[in-house]
Amino acid sequence: MNLRLALPGGRVLKVDVQFPYDANPIGYRALVGSKTAIVVGVADKGEKGEKVVFPDRKPITTEKHINALISMGIAYGLNPWYLLHELLPAPFDWEEVEVIKLTEKDWKHLDKLSTDLLEYLKEKKEVKKEKLEEKFGKQLVEKLLSLGFLTVEKVWKAPDLEVVSYRLVLTPQEAYLRLRRFKNKSEKIRLISYLAGRAYATQEELKENGFSSKDIKDLLKKGIIEEFSQHIEEVLLTPKSLRQERVLFLKPMGNKGVLFGNWKRVLETFYSLVEEKVSRNKSVFIYCRGRELLNRVYSELKSLYGDRVLRISSMEKGKEFVKRWFFAQESPCVVVGSDVSLLLHVKDPALFVCIYEQEPKLHNGVDIRNYLYELSKLYASEFLIIAPFLPLEVYGKKGWTVSSFNPSCEVKVIKKTGSGVLAPETIEILKTCSEEKNLFLVNKHGYAYAFCKKCGWLVECPRCSTLLTLSKQKDKVFCTSCNYRAPNQCPECKSPLEEYGFGLDKAIEEVSKAFGYKDNFYFDTTPRLLEEYDNVFILHCDNLLSLPHFDAQEKYFSYVWKSACIAKKRLIVQTLIEENSLLEYIKSFDWEGFVKEELERRKEEYLPPYSRLIRARFTRLPEKSLLALPGNVSLRRMGGVVDALIRVEKSLGGRVLKAVRSLNPIELEVI
Repeated sequence: MNLRLALPGGRVLKVDVQFPYDANPIGYRALVGSKTAIVVGVADKGEKGEKVVFPDRKPITTEKHINALISMGIAYGLNPWYLLHELLPAPFDWEEVEVIKLTEKDWKHLDKLSTDLLEYLKEKKEVKKEKLEEKFGKQLVEKLLSLGFLTVEKVWKAPDLEVVSYRLVLTPQEAYLRLRRFKNKSEKIRLISYLAGRAYATQEELKENGFSSKDIKDLLKKGIIEEFSQHIEEVLLTPKSLRQERVLFLKPMGNKGVLFGNWKRVLETFYSLVEEKVSRNKSVFIYCRGRELLNRVYSELKSLYGDRVLRISSMEKGKEFVKRWFFAQESPCVVVGSDVSLLLHVKDPALFVCIYEQEPKLHNGVDIRNYLYELSKLYASEFLIIAPFLPLEVYGKKGWTVSSFNPSCEVKVIKKTGSGVLAPETIEILKTCSEEKNLFLVNKHGYAYAFCKKCGWLVECPRCSTLLTLSKQKDKVFCTSCNYRAPNQCPECKSPLEEYGFGLDKAIEEVSKAFGYKDNFYFDTTPRLLEEYDNVFILHCDNLLSLPHFDAQEKYFSYVWKSACIAKKRLIVQTLIEENSLLEYIKSFDWEGFVKEELERRKEEYLPPYSRLIRARFTRLPEKSLLALPGNVSLRRMGGVVDALIRVEKSLGGRVLKAVRSLNPIELEVI
């Protein structure tokens, strides 16, 4: 049979081989040379003589998944086989290695060192050659090989999945006291608060929630947290019940739908939709962006449907992962998965779901919502988005059903004056609820923003576009994302920069001065939907409207809306802006009024979703190539890099993206 094999790196190999199973070969894994490949099609002819092994009795993915990847490749200007291998889970990405094994030769009368090596190998059965040489020395290994006591074989090895996790070893108050000497401690306090409510958190989970490896190392050095490794089959969670009683959602969602708003009510509705599919003996595939979100949804569904619910993520060790992967093909089930589940084939899927807090995009720009929507069409299944706020591109589109659940809290807007963190009215409110569970939000890491009065905007990092932070001493600026540092001057006009607003560091400092360190006070830079609070205080997020981005108003509205969704009693919003129509929409929870106004503005200015935007960053400017592209191209030089903003018709997006990728940008964002 002539087959097309997709290899790592995007190459395709055509081979003429004997396929061992009576089935469609597309989607099967193939081991060829020293690489893992996937059968992606049938070829007209192929090379003979290639040694190809098919290690699985079932395909690991389907022709429909491969077709969806091809569609994504066209839409995002990517090689689909490169994308295929990016999504291939580690337990299936085998490598061919050399191992040492014992021969049957008698070794009873050898010296002690040789005997120790052979006894060790007898216990292990086989060991990688380099590992054995590291433990006993290359000279001894070579000697025993030459004497015939050992033999070398090439075998295929699956990677062993080990998960690194962290847990708090002190009480939060004891931990806060150990941080006194740190200058920038807001992120460390946020990390302590995050771990305080959990048995442990994995390294991947902390990374997904924006915690830096430096802060983790600092807390390890101070003895505040400890690191441990484990193979995780079941995360030790105590599920928090989200329902008072089981209520079926009677409003039909249609083939395409969006649920957003009050998180508790959203999930309750979602679980009733899952129940309807399960009752018909159908499968549901649920993609969750973020480990904590995945674990919460998995725990809730597991309590309802038991073994019919499978978690497919990097938390499962190799054998358990593979077992669950192939079990999903056998019987109808509910799969809750992360990025590593995106190639999974489930039996009779009736519903594909994408749940997220932050935009679910892969690092190459591919929007997972688009991929899952494409899959749902190929399977003739339903598709559902569950999000903090409505994706604007689906509003008013034919065939989409939108269901919203407005927040139930009281919203109070406080017009703030002066440079202090807390307005007098905010302090008075806090005095009445200081023993309740309170969340303080400041949309800024560090101490304060750097503002250029001459240019009239907040200054961005010339390396990564993150807004720069002005130091407490006001003598330098630095980036909290890439560690860029520079003297206090604007990268554009070289004027001195001024302090603008305040960051989380300053907020923690001021709140702690007024009320002390309290276990029921939580601090963060962004609202997170999985935890509810009695009161949520947005101390500062006006800076979102200071960004020169087309979607600044949407980001601001979404930030405040999301905050209202996790407040049980009150949402307090401090603002310096005199006239802010966005907050008027929030006070009446009129999300539709905001969406209509925002879409009208974008339509007039030909902005997404009516066009497509591509942001690319280059160290060397390919100006002629960029300006030759169809569409509107604008360039901006910042330090040693050049930013290109390309606005094109939606139908030309894939073609232009492919051309931009060929110019090797150091950063690329697709909108």
